[in-house]
Amino acid sequence: MIPEKPFFQRRPVIWCTALFCCLIWGVSYPVVKLSYQLMQIASDDLAGKLLFAGIRFTAAGCCTLLFARLVRRQAIRPPRAAWVGIALLGLLQTVLQYLFIYIGLAHTQSAKTSVLNQAGVFLLVLVTPLVFRQERLNAKKILGCLLGLAGIFLINWHAGLDWQFRLLGEGFVVLSSSAAAAGYLVSKKLASSRDPLLLTGWQQLFGGLVLLVPGLAGGGKIALDRPAALLALAFLSVSVALVYILWLMLLKHNPVSEIAVFKFGVPVVGMLTSSLILHEQVFAWNSLLALLLVSAGIVVVNGRMSRRAPRPGP
Repeated sequence: MIPEKPFFQRRPVIWCTALFCCLIWGVSYPVVKLSYQLMQIASDDLAGKLLFAGIRFTAAGCCTLLFARLVRRQAIRPPRAAWVGIALLGLLQTVLQYLFIYIGLAHTQSAKTSVLNQAGVFLLVLVTPLVFRQERLNAKKILGCLLGLAGIFLINWHAGLDWQFRLLGEGFVVLSSSAAAAGYLVSKKLASSRDPLLLTGWQQLFGGLVLLVPGLAGGGKIALDRPAALLALAFLSVSVALVYILWLMLLKHNPVSEIAVFKFGVPVVGMLTSSLILHEQVFAWNSLLALLLVSAGIVVVNGRMSRRAPRPGP
């Protein structure tokens, strides 16, 4: 008798969960832009943005840990041996990822940021086989990544992309993407022996508190006197906690490269939802074709997953 697959290894669950995460991440882009307006954070106010990110992730971590304590009724204090991994994950996925992306955004085109920020997916596909022996690099994965990157280029075609590369601009965007990619690999390692719920909560709380330091030291200020601003902050905090938990569950039970390729859909969803929330004009032939290319890339990589569950552990 063939044993039943774990819940997060079932193909419909993988697709629904990954697409839901991409939808929430994509919606977060216009909501963050709207939050900057509601909280009176100027486009060049780096300290204000870091303060906002610090509050957001600190709140997300507290929500996750509170849920674990009150609903699941479990002890939330991690063992002493787990603190190094939690700190490393918080440093990569929260502190460095957002610090680099905010600095990079101030020195390059937003369209180029959207493209370069997906470099981490391609990097994951190339590096993962070196870290996890059960994963293999093949033509299908490379083709899927190329289709996804082509879609991201296409959706930004109208923005007049240039080929300049500056360390504080494009370089920091790539560093942000690389930090996120490294965070996925660390997550995969840690999730095999840690509770994903507590791991997510503590790393977000740690990262959020660290981001508060430069935000406050730099004189960052945000206005939270409007109900709409508080509602946006609540949505961003709860949603980021939820999607990180779900994403970590997917990484725990599946090959990293097959899950990571779904993130090509995030900027596409972000562009489309921006038209609904911020009334930006993005519906054009290149947007629809980009969506098809990204979808094709995901299907190429995940369309014929192995029916055998991957071997547990790295």
